[in-house]
Amino acid sequence: MIFKDCGTCTACCDGWMLANAYGNVFGNGSPCKFLCDKKCSIYNTRPKVCSTYQCAWSQGLFPDWMHPLESNVMISVEFDLDKKQFLKIIELGVVIRKDVLDYIETWVLENNTYYKLVRGEK
Repeated sequence: MIFKDCGTCTACCDGWMLANAYGNVFGNGSPCKFLCDKKCSIYNTRPKVCSTYQCAWSQGLFPDWMHPLESNVMISVEFDLDKKQFLKIIELGVVIRKDVLDYIETWVLENNTYYKLVRGEK
């Protein structure tokens, strides 16, 4: 799999998702303390929660216009308690646009999965 470059996007570190990096909790409005000048200052030694996080856009699952900074959603592939795959959609500060939601709803139907919409954890 070839991953798309995140560019200037740091949504996963900006406080939109809840995580813990070496005892430093981020999310709910607080960015990761290791985020400096829009870059991870510990990238080569980042914790597993960061190194294993996969943005669905960067995996090539969604078209370019669904980049988190353009669509205002961050999407990841997750697994529920029954180990069934689903999409976790996190709104990045604004209510999800109709075109984005329509695209996601079509995508999940075509890919036999479901999604959970999170109303911004920041």
